[in-house]
Amino acid sequence: MPKVYKVKANDLDSGFLEELKATFRDQEIEIVVSEVDETSYLLKSPANREKLLKAVDNIKKKENLVEFNSAHLTGEEESSLKHQPLKILTDGLLRIKSSMEKLLR
Repeated sequence: MPKVYKVKANDLDSGFLEELKATFRDQEIEIVVSEVDETSYLLKSPANREKLLKAVDNIKKKENLVEFNSAHLTGEEESSLKHQPLKILTDGLLRIKSSMEKLLR
């Protein structure tokens, strides 16, 4: 029976190895390591794909954007935003669009 473990590389430790040993005991197993492509996962659903492409297009055209007013935030929330600018969201969406375009070719 196949088993899939999704973990971050930094979270791998001896406990994980012990879990594998306990689960499969004396069986021979094959371990395949690959990076998780979140973009592919998000694009599996046609509806999701359409929404993401439309969102990226809206950003490029500067249409249907939501205005953000930090005055509604508490001091702590506003302070954390100064360290994580909203530009990160735009950059992330543009990276998703680039990945989607590659997948759609």
